[in-house]
Amino acid sequence: MLGSVEEIETYIGNIESGKSGSIDILTNAVATTAASGDMSKVIVTYEDKEGNETTIEGNFKATVESPVYDNVEKIKDSTKSSDKKVLYGVIAVVIVIALFCICAIRKHRRKKEILDEF
Repeated sequence: MLGSVEEIETYIGNIESGKSGSIDILTNAVATTAASGDMSKVIVTYEDKEGNETTIEGNFKATVESPVYDNVEKIKDSTKSSDKKVLYGVIAVVIVIALFCICAIRKHRRKKEILDEF
């Protein structure tokens, strides 16, 4: 692939005669494009059962945009608030575990007191 995406080469493997299928190709953006998008090219080369090599070229439009951050302070604040949410979650879990342990210990002590009375 050429243009705004990284050039890659992928080996698909053997495809049975008369069969069809589809493939997914993943690549990385290497540059941003204009709003209309740059034309990129995909080149497929294959051999038929007689060993004859055939090349097919196709073009497609790819638009690569950089992220737009309107308010960087707001983004920083949102990461801080998500950190606080995680901290509050951990604290809540610790409190629940502590309460469970306290209840289990009290139950065990009561049971022991009852058995000691007999």
